Amino acid sequence: CPAGSYCPKASAEPIICPKGYYCLASKGAATACPTGTYTAGEGAKEKTECLTCETGMYCATGESGDCPAGYYCSTPKTKTACPVGTYNPTPGATSKEACIACDDGMYCAKGSTEQTPCPAGYYCTSPSTKTACPAGKYNPNEGATSKTDCIACTSGYYCLKGATEQTLCSIGHYCSLTKETICPAGTYNLEAGKSSSASCLACPVGMYCPSTTKEPITCPEGYYCPAKSATAKACASGYFSDVGAKVCTKCLAGSYCPDGKKSTIKTCPIGHYCAAGCTSPVKCAEGYYNGQTGQSACTKCPAGSYCSGTGNTQTTVCPAGAYCPAGATAPTLCAAGKYNPNTGGMASTACLKCPAGSYCPTAGTVTPITCKAGTYCVAGATAEKVCAAGYYNGQTGQSACTKCPAGSYCSGTGNTQMTVCPAGAYCPAGATAPTLCAAGKYNPNTGGTASTACLKCPAGSYCSGTGNTQTTVCPAGAYCPAGATAPTLCAAGKYNPNTGGMASTACLKCPTGSYCGKGTITPIACPEGKTSVAGSDALSDCK
Repeated sequence: CPAGSYCPKASAEPIICPKGYYCLASKGAATACPTGTYTAGEGAKEKTECLTCETGMYCATGESGDCPAGYYCSTPKTKTACPVGTYNPTPGATSKEACIACDDGMYCAKGSTEQTPCPAGYYCTSPSTKTACPAGKYNPNEGATSKTDCIACTSGYYCLKGATEQTLCSIGHYCSLTKETICPAGTYNLEAGKSSSASCLACPVGMYCPSTTKEPITCPEGYYCPAKSATAKACASGYFSDVGAKVCTKCLAGSYCPDGKKSTIKTCPIGHYCAAGCTSPVKCAEGYYNGQTGQSACTKCPAGSYCSGTGNTQTTVCPAGAYCPAGATAPTLCAAGKYNPNTGGMASTACLKCPAGSYCPTAGTVTPITCKAGTYCVAGATAEKVCAAGYYNGQTGQSACTKCPAGSYCSGTGNTQMTVCPAGAYCPAGATAPTLCAAGKYNPNTGGTASTACLKCPAGSYCSGTGNTQTTVCPAGAYCPAGATAPTLCAAGKYNPNTGGMASTACLKCPTGSYCGKGTITPIACPEGKTSVAGSDALSDCK
Protein backbone atom coordinates (compact mmCIF):
# COMPACT_ATOMS: atom_id res chain seq x y z
CA CYS A 1 0.00 0.00 0.00
CA PRO A 2 1.66 3.40 -0.96
CA ALA A 3 2.49 6.11 1.59
CA GLY A 4 -0.32 8.66 1.88
CA SER A 5 -2.93 5.90 1.66
CA TYR A 6 -3.99 2.96 3.80
CA CYS A 7 -5.31 -0.45 2.84
CA PRO A 8 -7.70 -2.25 5.22
CA LYS A 9 -7.96 -6.00 5.00
CA ALA A 10 -9.58 -7.24 1.74
CA SER A 11 -9.56 -3.69 0.21
CA ALA A 12 -9.72 -3.57 -3.57
CA GLU A 13 -7.64 -0.35 -3.83
CA PRO A 14 -5.77 2.12 -1.54
CA ILE A 15 -7.79 4.68 0.41
CA ILE A 16 -6.45 8.29 0.61
CA CYS A 17 -5.27 9.26 4.08
CA PRO A 18 -7.91 11.67 5.58
CA LYS A 19 -7.24 15.19 6.90
CA GLY A 20 -5.76 15.15 10.47
CA TYR A 21 -4.05 11.76 9.84
CA TYR A 22 -0.86 10.45 8.22
CA CYS A 23 -0.35 7.10 6.50
CA LEU A 24 3.00 5.31 6.27
CA ALA A 25 3.57 2.86 3.44
CA SER A 26 2.12 -0.68 3.75
CA LYS A 27 -0.31 0.19 6.55
CA GLY A 28 -3.83 -1.10 7.02
CA ALA A 29 -5.08 1.97 8.96
CA ALA A 30 -4.49 5.75 9.16
CA THR A 31 -2.65 7.20 12.22
CA ALA A 32 -4.18 10.32 13.90
CA CYS A 33 -1.95 13.37 14.29
CA PRO A 34 -1.15 14.18 17.95
CA THR A 35 -3.55 16.52 19.80
CA GLY A 36 -2.63 20.13 19.02
CA THR A 37 -1.48 19.32 15.47
CA TYR A 38 -3.17 19.08 12.05
CA THR A 39 -2.45 18.42 8.40
CA ALA A 40 -2.92 20.91 5.62
CA GLY A 41 -4.95 18.44 3.57
CA GLU A 42 -5.44 14.74 2.76
CA GLY A 43 -2.75 12.24 1.82
CA ALA A 44 -0.11 13.00 4.52
CA LYS A 45 2.65 10.42 4.28
CA GLU A 46 4.67 11.05 7.47
CA LYS A 47 4.22 12.33 11.01
CA THR A 48 6.34 15.37 10.09
CA GLU A 49 3.42 16.57 7.98
CA CYS A 50 1.40 17.08 11.20
CA LEU A 51 1.71 20.87 11.80
CA THR A 52 1.36 22.75 15.15
CA CYS A 53 -2.08 24.47 15.51
CA GLU A 54 -2.16 28.28 15.55
CA THR A 55 -4.18 30.59 17.85
CA GLY A 56 -7.93 30.48 17.05
CA MET A 57 -7.74 26.90 15.84
CA TYR A 58 -8.87 23.64 17.46
CA CYS A 59 -6.88 20.52 16.90
CA ALA A 60 -7.98 17.29 18.58
CA THR A 61 -7.28 13.68 17.57
CA GLY A 62 -8.71 13.28 14.06
CA GLU A 63 -10.15 16.81 14.08
CA SER A 64 -8.50 20.12 13.11
CA GLY A 65 -9.40 23.58 11.77
CA ASP A 66 -10.72 26.93 12.98
CA CYS A 67 -12.45 26.98 16.38
CA PRO A 68 -16.16 26.44 15.30
CA ALA A 69 -18.91 29.07 15.60
CA GLY A 70 -20.80 28.81 18.91
CA TYR A 71 -17.50 27.98 20.68
CA TYR A 72 -14.28 29.69 21.78
CA CYS A 73 -10.83 28.04 21.97
CA SER A 74 -8.47 29.53 24.58
CA THR A 75 -5.82 27.03 23.40
CA PRO A 76 -5.67 24.83 20.27
CA LYS A 77 -6.40 21.82 22.50
CA THR A 78 -9.49 23.31 24.25
CA LYS A 79 -12.98 23.86 22.75
CA THR A 80 -15.65 25.51 25.04
CA ALA A 81 -19.33 26.06 24.11
CA CYS A 82 -20.82 29.54 24.55
CA PRO A 83 -23.09 29.47 27.68
CA VAL A 84 -26.93 29.46 27.56
CA GLY A 85 -28.24 32.96 26.75
CA THR A 86 -25.30 33.77 24.45
CA TYR A 87 -24.27 32.95 20.88
CA ASN A 88 -21.18 33.25 18.61
CA PRO A 89 -21.71 33.42 14.84
CA THR A 90 -17.97 33.65 13.97
CA PRO A 91 -15.35 30.81 13.81
CA GLY A 92 -11.87 31.28 15.32
CA ALA A 93 -12.89 32.83 18.67
CA THR A 94 -10.19 32.64 21.36
CA SER A 95 -12.10 33.90 24.46
CA LYS A 96 -15.54 33.96 26.15
CA GLU A 97 -15.88 37.62 25.21
CA ALA A 98 -16.66 36.47 21.70
CA CYS A 99 -20.05 35.04 23.02
CA ILE A 100 -22.76 37.74 22.47
CA ALA A 101 -25.77 38.14 24.84
CA CYS A 102 -29.21 37.27 23.31
CA ASP A 103 -31.94 39.94 22.99
CA ASP A 104 -35.26 39.83 24.93
CA GLY A 105 -37.83 37.50 23.35
CA MET A 106 -35.04 35.43 21.90
CA TYR A 107 -33.54 32.14 23.15
CA CYS A 108 -29.98 30.91 22.86
CA ALA A 109 -29.15 27.36 23.88
CA LYS A 110 -25.61 26.37 24.90
CA GLY A 111 -23.26 26.47 21.88
CA SER A 112 -25.65 28.61 19.76
CA THR A 113 -24.30 30.16 16.56
CA GLU A 114 -27.24 32.60 16.35
CA GLN A 115 -30.11 33.85 18.48
CA THR A 116 -33.58 32.40 17.70
CA PRO A 117 -37.06 33.64 18.68
CA CYS A 118 -38.61 31.89 21.73
CA PRO A 119 -40.47 28.98 19.97
CA ALA A 120 -44.28 28.68 19.76
CA GLY A 121 -45.66 26.66 22.70
CA TYR A 122 -43.08 28.24 25.01
CA TYR A 123 -42.34 31.56 26.74
CA CYS A 124 -38.86 32.90 27.56
CA THR A 125 -38.60 35.17 30.61
CA SER A 126 -34.88 35.55 29.78
CA PRO A 127 -32.70 34.60 26.81
CA SER A 128 -31.35 31.69 28.88
CA THR A 129 -34.75 30.33 30.03
CA LYS A 130 -37.28 28.49 27.82
CA THR A 131 -40.47 27.31 29.60
CA ALA A 132 -43.22 25.17 28.01
CA CYS A 133 -46.80 26.40 28.26
CA PRO A 134 -48.56 24.19 30.84
CA ALA A 135 -51.11 21.52 29.85
CA GLY A 136 -54.50 23.10 29.17
CA LYS A 137 -52.91 26.09 27.44
CA TYR A 138 -51.21 26.77 24.11
CA ASN A 139 -49.13 29.47 22.40
CA PRO A 140 -49.22 29.74 18.60
CA ASN A 141 -46.69 32.58 18.42
CA GLU A 142 -42.88 32.88 18.64
CA GLY A 143 -41.10 35.38 20.89
CA ALA A 144 -43.34 35.12 23.98
CA THR A 145 -41.71 36.54 27.12
CA SER A 146 -44.39 35.78 29.75
CA LYS A 147 -46.60 32.94 30.92
CA THR A 148 -49.57 35.20 30.18
CA ASP A 149 -48.82 34.70 26.51
CA CYS A 150 -50.14 31.07 26.91
CA ILE A 151 -53.84 30.95 25.87
CA ALA A 152 -56.41 28.72 27.71
CA CYS A 153 -57.80 25.74 25.70
CA THR A 154 -61.57 25.78 24.89
CA SER A 155 -64.07 22.99 25.74
CA GLY A 156 -64.02 20.08 23.28
CA TYR A 157 -60.31 20.61 22.70
CA TYR A 158 -57.21 19.62 24.65
CA CYS A 159 -53.74 21.14 24.95
CA LEU A 160 -50.72 19.12 26.04
CA LYS A 161 -47.70 20.76 27.67
CA GLY A 162 -45.85 22.94 25.12
CA ALA A 163 -48.81 22.97 22.68
CA THR A 164 -48.66 25.42 19.77
CA GLU A 165 -52.36 24.99 19.06
CA GLN A 166 -55.43 23.42 20.64
CA THR A 167 -56.36 19.96 19.30
CA LEU A 168 -59.98 18.92 18.58
CA CYS A 169 -61.03 15.91 20.69
CA SER A 170 -61.01 12.81 18.39
CA ILE A 171 -63.90 10.50 17.52
CA GLY A 172 -64.01 7.65 20.05
CA HIS A 173 -62.61 9.93 22.80
CA TYR A 174 -63.65 12.55 25.35
CA CYS A 175 -61.35 15.37 26.48
CA SER A 176 -60.59 17.51 29.50
CA LEU A 177 -58.60 20.66 28.67
CA THR A 178 -55.32 18.90 29.47
CA LYS A 179 -55.68 15.45 27.88
CA GLU A 180 -57.58 13.21 25.48
CA THR A 181 -59.09 10.04 27.00
CA ILE A 182 -60.19 7.04 24.90
CA CYS A 183 -63.76 5.82 25.48
CA PRO A 184 -63.74 2.74 27.75
CA ALA A 185 -63.88 -0.70 26.13
CA GLY A 186 -67.52 -1.61 25.55
CA THR A 187 -68.47 1.97 24.60
CA TYR A 188 -68.11 4.15 21.49
CA ASN A 189 -68.37 7.83 20.36
CA LEU A 190 -69.00 8.79 16.75
CA GLU A 191 -68.53 12.57 17.23
CA ALA A 192 -65.40 14.68 17.68
CA GLY A 193 -65.11 17.50 20.22
CA LYS A 194 -66.74 15.75 23.19
CA SER A 195 -65.71 16.85 26.66
CA SER A 196 -67.55 14.33 28.89
CA SER A 197 -67.35 10.59 29.45
CA ALA A 198 -71.15 10.61 29.10
CA SER A 199 -70.53 11.05 25.38
CA CYS A 200 -69.29 7.42 25.28
CA LEU A 201 -72.35 5.30 24.47
CA ALA A 202 -72.88 1.64 25.46
CA CYS A 203 -72.05 -0.77 22.61
CA PRO A 204 -75.33 -2.22 21.23
CA VAL A 205 -76.39 -5.91 21.39
CA GLY A 206 -74.78 -8.05 18.65
CA MET A 207 -71.78 -5.72 18.36
CA TYR A 208 -68.55 -5.12 20.25
CA CYS A 209 -66.46 -2.04 20.91
CA PRO A 210 -62.75 -2.47 21.74
CA SER A 211 -61.01 0.52 23.32
CA THR A 212 -59.43 1.44 19.98
CA THR A 213 -62.65 1.51 17.90
CA LYS A 214 -64.38 4.58 16.55
CA GLU A 215 -67.65 2.77 15.90
CA PRO A 216 -69.24 -0.58 16.92
CA ILE A 217 -68.06 -3.73 15.10
CA THR A 218 -70.60 -6.43 14.13
CA CYS A 219 -70.14 -9.63 16.15
CA PRO A 220 -68.70 -12.31 13.79
CA GLU A 221 -70.11 -15.80 13.24
CA GLY A 222 -69.11 -18.19 16.03
CA TYR A 223 -69.10 -15.40 18.63
CA TYR A 224 -71.69 -13.59 20.75
CA CYS A 225 -71.86 -9.99 21.93
CA PRO A 226 -74.24 -8.89 24.71
CA ALA A 227 -74.74 -5.16 25.30
CA LYS A 228 -71.62 -3.15 26.16
CA SER A 229 -69.22 -5.84 24.90
CA ALA A 230 -65.58 -4.81 24.68
CA THR A 231 -64.67 -7.93 22.71
CA ALA A 232 -66.52 -10.64 20.82
CA LYS A 233 -66.76 -13.74 23.01
CA ALA A 234 -66.27 -17.14 21.35
CA CYS A 235 -69.18 -19.55 21.62
CA ALA A 236 -68.56 -22.31 24.15
CA SER A 237 -67.78 -25.79 22.86
CA GLY A 238 -70.96 -27.34 21.44
CA TYR A 239 -72.67 -23.99 20.75
CA PHE A 240 -73.00 -21.91 17.56
CA SER A 241 -74.00 -18.43 16.41
CA ASP A 242 -74.70 -16.43 13.27
CA VAL A 243 -73.33 -12.96 12.51
CA GLY A 244 -74.50 -10.29 15.02
CA ALA A 245 -75.62 -12.74 17.72
CA LYS A 246 -76.13 -11.63 21.30
CA VAL A 247 -76.15 -15.26 22.58
CA CYS A 248 -74.95 -18.64 21.29
CA THR A 249 -77.33 -21.54 20.65
CA LYS A 250 -76.65 -25.11 21.75
CA CYS A 251 -75.91 -27.43 18.83
CA LEU A 252 -79.03 -29.48 18.07
CA ALA A 253 -79.14 -33.23 18.67
CA GLY A 254 -78.31 -35.15 15.49
CA SER A 255 -75.81 -32.53 14.32
CA TYR A 256 -72.42 -31.28 15.46
CA CYS A 257 -70.74 -27.86 15.53
CA PRO A 258 -66.98 -28.13 14.90
CA ASP A 259 -66.09 -24.44 15.23
CA GLY A 260 -69.12 -22.59 16.61
CA LYS A 261 -70.22 -21.18 13.23
CA LYS A 262 -73.79 -21.60 12.01
CA SER A 263 -72.56 -22.01 8.43
CA THR A 264 -70.39 -25.02 9.33
CA ILE A 265 -72.96 -27.08 11.25
CA LYS A 266 -72.73 -30.72 10.07
CA THR A 267 -75.26 -33.57 10.03
CA CYS A 268 -74.20 -36.53 12.16
CA PRO A 269 -72.91 -39.34 9.83
CA ILE A 270 -73.96 -43.01 9.89
CA GLY A 271 -72.15 -45.18 12.42
CA HIS A 272 -72.07 -42.21 14.82
CA TYR A 273 -74.31 -40.29 17.20
CA CYS A 274 -74.43 -36.61 18.12
CA ALA A 275 -76.06 -35.55 21.37
CA ALA A 276 -77.10 -31.91 21.83
CA GLY A 277 -74.02 -29.71 22.18
CA CYS A 278 -71.76 -32.05 20.20
CA THR A 279 -68.55 -30.65 18.61
CA SER A 280 -67.65 -33.81 16.70
CA PRO A 281 -69.48 -37.06 15.91
CA VAL A 282 -68.98 -39.93 18.36
CA LYS A 283 -68.59 -43.46 17.01
CA CYS A 284 -71.23 -45.95 18.08
CA ALA A 285 -69.85 -48.12 20.86
CA GLU A 286 -69.33 -51.87 20.51
CA GLY A 287 -72.70 -53.62 20.62
CA TYR A 288 -74.47 -50.66 18.98
CA TYR A 289 -75.03 -49.46 15.40
CA ASN A 290 -76.56 -46.59 13.45
CA GLY A 291 -77.56 -46.91 9.81
CA GLN A 292 -79.00 -43.38 9.44
CA THR A 293 -77.58 -39.85 9.44
CA GLY A 294 -78.66 -37.17 11.88
CA GLN A 295 -79.14 -39.43 14.89
CA SER A 296 -78.71 -38.42 18.52
CA ALA A 297 -78.20 -41.99 19.78
CA CYS A 298 -77.11 -45.40 18.48
CA THR A 299 -79.39 -48.45 18.45
CA LYS A 300 -78.56 -51.49 20.55
CA CYS A 301 -77.69 -54.47 18.39
CA PRO A 302 -80.83 -56.71 18.44
CA ALA A 303 -80.77 -60.28 19.72
CA GLY A 304 -79.74 -62.68 16.95
CA SER A 305 -77.06 -60.35 15.63
CA TYR A 306 -73.82 -58.76 16.86
CA CYS A 307 -71.91 -55.47 16.39
CA SER A 308 -68.14 -55.80 16.70
CA GLY A 309 -65.80 -52.82 16.99
CA THR A 310 -67.01 -49.21 16.98
CA GLY A 311 -68.75 -47.09 14.37
CA ASN A 312 -71.03 -49.87 13.09
CA THR A 313 -73.49 -48.88 10.36
CA GLN A 314 -75.28 -52.24 10.33
CA THR A 315 -75.60 -55.47 12.30
CA THR A 316 -74.08 -58.87 11.48
CA VAL A 317 -76.27 -62.00 11.67
CA CYS A 318 -75.26 -64.37 14.45
CA PRO A 319 -73.63 -67.47 12.85
CA ALA A 320 -74.66 -71.09 13.35
CA GLY A 321 -72.93 -72.73 16.31
CA ALA A 322 -73.41 -69.62 18.46
CA TYR A 323 -75.97 -67.22 19.97
CA CYS A 324 -76.07 -63.43 20.27
CA PRO A 325 -78.12 -61.68 22.98
CA ALA A 326 -79.11 -58.02 22.52
CA GLY A 327 -76.06 -55.72 22.52
CA ALA A 328 -73.63 -58.52 21.64
CA THR A 329 -70.17 -57.42 20.47
CA ALA A 330 -69.28 -60.90 19.23
CA PRO A 331 -71.03 -64.27 18.89
CA THR A 332 -71.03 -66.44 22.02
CA LEU A 333 -70.12 -69.97 20.94
CA CYS A 334 -72.34 -72.82 22.07
CA ALA A 335 -70.55 -74.78 24.79
CA ALA A 336 -69.03 -78.18 24.05
CA GLY A 337 -71.79 -80.77 24.32
CA LYS A 338 -74.25 -78.44 22.56
CA TYR A 339 -74.85 -77.34 18.98
CA ASN A 340 -76.84 -74.85 16.94
CA PRO A 341 -77.51 -75.61 13.26
CA ASN A 342 -79.23 -72.26 12.64
CA THR A 343 -78.07 -68.64 12.22
CA GLY A 344 -79.64 -65.82 14.23
CA GLY A 345 -79.55 -67.51 17.64
CA MET A 346 -80.80 -64.99 20.22
CA ALA A 347 -80.08 -66.70 23.55
CA SER A 348 -78.30 -69.68 25.08
CA THR A 349 -81.52 -71.65 24.52
CA ALA A 350 -80.66 -71.63 20.81
CA CYS A 351 -77.87 -74.07 21.69
CA LEU A 352 -79.40 -77.56 21.71
CA LYS A 353 -78.17 -80.47 23.77
CA CYS A 354 -76.16 -82.83 21.62
CA PRO A 355 -78.56 -85.79 20.95
CA ALA A 356 -77.90 -89.31 22.22
CA GLY A 357 -75.82 -91.28 19.72
CA SER A 358 -73.75 -88.27 18.67
CA TYR A 359 -71.24 -85.91 20.28
CA CYS A 360 -70.30 -82.21 20.07
CA PRO A 361 -66.56 -82.00 20.80
CA THR A 362 -65.84 -78.24 20.72
CA ALA A 363 -67.49 -74.91 21.43
CA GLY A 364 -69.32 -73.59 18.40
CA THR A 365 -70.49 -76.96 17.01
CA VAL A 366 -72.92 -76.55 14.13
CA THR A 367 -73.66 -80.24 13.34
CA PRO A 368 -73.33 -83.13 15.85
CA ILE A 369 -70.91 -85.96 14.96
CA THR A 370 -72.37 -89.51 14.85
CA CYS A 371 -70.78 -91.97 17.29
CA LYS A 372 -68.81 -94.83 15.63
CA ALA A 373 -69.50 -98.56 16.05
CA GLY A 374 -67.78 -99.86 19.20
CA THR A 375 -68.60 -96.60 21.02
CA TYR A 376 -71.62 -94.89 22.58
CA CYS A 377 -72.66 -91.28 23.23
CA VAL A 378 -75.15 -90.14 25.82
CA ALA A 379 -77.10 -86.91 25.31
CA GLY A 380 -74.83 -83.84 25.75
CA ALA A 381 -71.65 -85.83 25.07
CA THR A 382 -68.47 -83.94 24.17
CA ALA A 383 -66.67 -87.16 23.08
CA GLU A 384 -67.57 -90.73 22.19
CA LYS A 385 -66.88 -93.39 24.84
CA VAL A 386 -65.63 -96.89 23.88
CA CYS A 387 -67.74 -99.85 24.91
CA ALA A 388 -66.39 -101.47 28.08
CA ALA A 389 -65.12 -105.05 28.17
CA GLY A 390 -68.15 -107.39 28.21
CA TYR A 391 -70.12 -105.05 25.96
CA TYR A 392 -70.27 -104.38 22.21
CA ASN A 393 -71.92 -102.08 19.70
CA GLY A 394 -72.21 -103.08 16.08
CA GLN A 395 -73.98 -99.92 14.91
CA THR A 396 -73.15 -96.22 14.65
CA GLY A 397 -75.08 -93.51 16.48
CA GLN A 398 -75.89 -95.49 19.62
CA SER A 399 -76.50 -94.07 23.08
CA ALA A 400 -75.46 -97.28 24.91
CA CYS A 401 -73.51 -100.50 24.33
CA THR A 402 -75.17 -103.94 24.38
CA LYS A 403 -74.21 -106.46 27.04
CA CYS A 404 -72.50 -109.43 25.47
CA PRO A 405 -75.22 -112.20 25.47
CA ALA A 406 -74.78 -115.55 27.19
CA GLY A 407 -72.98 -117.96 24.90
CA SER A 408 -70.55 -115.33 23.68
CA TYR A 409 -67.84 -113.08 25.12
CA CYS A 410 -66.45 -109.55 24.44
CA SER A 411 -62.79 -109.18 25.32
CA GLY A 412 -61.08 -105.80 25.63
CA THR A 413 -62.88 -102.47 24.92
CA GLY A 414 -64.47 -100.94 21.81
CA ASN A 415 -65.98 -104.21 20.57
CA THR A 416 -68.07 -103.93 17.45
CA GLN A 417 -69.20 -107.60 17.63
CA MET A 418 -69.28 -110.54 20.04
CA THR A 419 -67.27 -113.80 19.85
CA VAL A 420 -69.03 -117.21 20.15
CA CYS A 421 -68.06 -119.02 23.31
CA PRO A 422 -65.73 -121.96 22.32
CA ALA A 423 -66.21 -125.68 23.16
CA GLY A 424 -64.68 -126.62 26.51
CA ALA A 425 -65.98 -123.46 28.14
CA TYR A 426 -69.12 -121.46 28.95
CA CYS A 427 -69.87 -117.69 28.73
CA PRO A 428 -72.54 -116.07 30.90
CA ALA A 429 -74.02 -112.69 29.79
CA GLY A 430 -71.40 -109.86 29.89
CA ALA A 431 -68.46 -112.26 29.76
CA THR A 432 -65.13 -110.64 28.91
CA ALA A 433 -63.49 -114.09 28.31
CA PRO A 434 -64.62 -117.74 28.18
CA THR A 435 -64.79 -119.58 31.55
CA LEU A 436 -63.11 -123.00 31.06
CA CYS A 437 -65.01 -126.09 32.19
CA ALA A 438 -63.55 -127.38 35.45
CA ALA A 439 -61.47 -130.58 35.65
CA GLY A 440 -63.82 -133.58 35.63
CA LYS A 441 -66.16 -131.86 33.19
CA TYR A 442 -66.28 -131.21 29.46
CA ASN A 443 -68.30 -129.34 26.86
CA PRO A 444 -68.20 -130.60 23.27
CA ASN A 445 -70.34 -127.68 22.01
CA THR A 446 -69.75 -123.99 21.31
CA GLY A 447 -72.03 -121.28 22.69
CA GLY A 448 -72.16 -122.52 26.24
CA THR A 449 -74.18 -120.01 28.29
CA ALA A 450 -73.65 -121.27 31.85
CA SER A 451 -71.68 -123.73 33.95
CA THR A 452 -74.43 -126.26 33.24
CA ALA A 453 -73.08 -126.45 29.71
CA CYS A 454 -70.09 -128.30 31.22
CA LEU A 455 -71.12 -131.98 31.47
CA LYS A 456 -69.89 -134.32 34.14
CA CYS A 457 -67.37 -136.74 32.69
CA PRO A 458 -69.31 -140.13 32.43
CA ALA A 459 -68.17 -143.26 34.30
CA GLY A 460 -65.66 -145.23 32.22
CA SER A 461 -63.90 -142.01 31.11
CA TYR A 462 -62.04 -139.16 32.69
CA CYS A 463 -61.52 -135.38 32.05
CA SER A 464 -58.14 -134.12 33.13
CA GLY A 465 -57.32 -130.41 33.47
CA THR A 466 -59.80 -127.64 32.46
CA GLY A 467 -61.42 -126.67 29.19
CA ASN A 468 -62.09 -130.24 28.04
CA THR A 469 -64.06 -130.53 24.83
CA GLN A 470 -64.29 -134.35 25.01
CA THR A 471 -63.74 -137.29 27.42
CA THR A 472 -60.84 -139.76 27.54
CA VAL A 473 -61.63 -143.55 27.79
CA CYS A 474 -60.52 -144.95 31.08
CA PRO A 475 -57.46 -147.21 30.40
CA ALA A 476 -57.09 -150.94 31.30
CA GLY A 477 -55.64 -151.50 34.79
CA ALA A 478 -57.84 -148.68 36.17
CA TYR A 479 -61.41 -147.51 36.62
CA CYS A 480 -63.04 -144.06 36.21
CA PRO A 481 -66.18 -143.19 38.12
CA ALA A 482 -68.39 -140.35 36.83
CA GLY A 483 -66.61 -136.95 37.07
CA ALA A 484 -63.16 -138.47 37.24
CA THR A 485 -60.32 -136.04 36.54
CA ALA A 486 -57.85 -138.98 36.17
CA PRO A 487 -57.97 -142.83 36.07
CA THR A 488 -57.90 -144.55 39.47
CA LEU A 489 -55.43 -147.48 39.29
CA CYS A 490 -56.69 -150.90 40.37
CA ALA A 491 -55.38 -151.71 43.85
CA ALA A 492 -52.51 -154.20 44.31
CA GLY A 493 -53.86 -157.78 44.15
CA LYS A 494 -56.34 -156.76 41.46
CA TYR A 495 -56.29 -156.20 37.72
CA ASN A 496 -58.47 -154.94 34.89
CA PRO A 497 -57.77 -156.18 31.38
CA ASN A 498 -60.43 -153.90 29.84
CA THR A 499 -60.72 -150.17 29.10
CA GLY A 500 -63.72 -148.12 30.17
CA GLY A 501 -63.81 -149.38 33.74
CA MET A 502 -66.57 -147.43 35.46
CA ALA A 503 -66.08 -148.43 39.12
CA SER A 504 -63.74 -150.31 41.41
CA THR A 505 -65.72 -153.47 40.56
CA ALA A 506 -64.07 -153.38 37.17
CA CYS A 507 -60.85 -154.43 39.00
CA LEU A 508 -60.84 -158.27 39.28
CA LYS A 509 -59.15 -160.31 42.00
CA CYS A 510 -55.75 -161.58 40.87
CA PRO A 511 -56.22 -165.39 40.12
CA THR A 512 -54.40 -168.27 41.95
CA GLY A 513 -50.86 -168.95 40.71
CA SER A 514 -50.24 -165.25 39.80
CA TYR A 515 -49.72 -161.87 41.38
CA CYS A 516 -50.94 -158.33 40.46
CA GLY A 517 -49.25 -155.09 41.39
CA LYS A 518 -51.16 -151.77 41.49
CA GLY A 519 -52.67 -150.87 38.08
CA THR A 520 -52.16 -154.34 36.65
CA ILE A 521 -53.79 -155.02 33.32
CA THR A 522 -52.76 -158.73 32.95
CA PRO A 523 -51.90 -160.96 36.03
CA ILE A 524 -48.27 -162.10 36.18
CA ALA A 525 -47.82 -165.94 36.49
CA CYS A 526 -45.75 -167.27 39.44
CA PRO A 527 -42.46 -168.86 38.49
CA GLU A 528 -42.55 -172.52 37.49
CA GLY A 529 -42.92 -174.78 40.48
CA LYS A 530 -44.55 -172.01 42.58
CA THR A 531 -48.05 -170.88 43.13
CA SER A 532 -49.96 -168.17 44.96
CA VAL A 533 -53.30 -167.67 46.53
CA ALA A 534 -55.88 -165.54 44.74
CA GLY A 535 -55.39 -161.80 45.33
CA SER A 536 -51.61 -161.95 45.62
CA ASP A 537 -49.96 -158.59 44.88
CA ALA A 538 -46.23 -159.41 44.75
CA LEU A 539 -43.71 -162.07 43.54
CA SER A 540 -42.94 -162.83 47.13
CA ASP A 541 -46.44 -164.19 47.43
CA CYS A 542 -45.45 -167.03 45.06
CA LYS A 543 -44.41 -170.04 47.24
